[in-house]
Amino acid sequence: MSSDRRRVFPGDFGPPPVYKEKQRSEPSHEKGNVWSWPPGEPSPAFTPLPPYPAGPNLSNIRYPRDVSGPRYQCPECEQQFLFHRLMGIVVCPFCQKTVTVGRYNKKRSTLYLVVGLLLLLVSAIILTAYFIWFPKMPYVLISVLLISVGGFVSLIKAAHTRNRYPDAIRVDQY
Repeated sequence: MSSDRRRVFPGDFGPPPVYKEKQRSEPSHEKGNVWSWPPGEPSPAFTPLPPYPAGPNLSNIRYPRDVSGPRYQCPECEQQFLFHRLMGIVVCPFCQKTVTVGRYNKKRSTLYLVVGLLLLLVSAIILTAYFIWFPKMPYVLISVLLISVGGFVSLIKAAHTRNRYPDAIRVDQY
């Protein structure tokens, strides 16, 4: 038996001690651990902090004239709402439709268009180089195929991004 233990546990330390599960102790009130509610009852409801910037919730009402900030008009319901960023996607608080503010759609679709055309140009250059210098390396055609598929996907994404959301109109006089 001892020879088996020496094989399994080499050295002078011997086998590890037997594992004993510790008894879990409840926190005592005498040591300063005081609960904020009685045991057995559910915790009180969590009241979240107001959103930043703090203030009243003005999402579904028409803003008074003295509330400053950039106003936009929803193209779907023609109601005005405040949006404190220069561009982005926002949900109209009145009709719950998603609209874009600023040049978000144009910038994003232009980015996809440029990337798509660049990928198609790179695939055409690699394909031309394949036929001129590397006709005996057919694995180059796989990379050309993958790059051109990425270019076409980017072009489709550009068309989809441009036409997906209507643009909110900035209201200067209110």
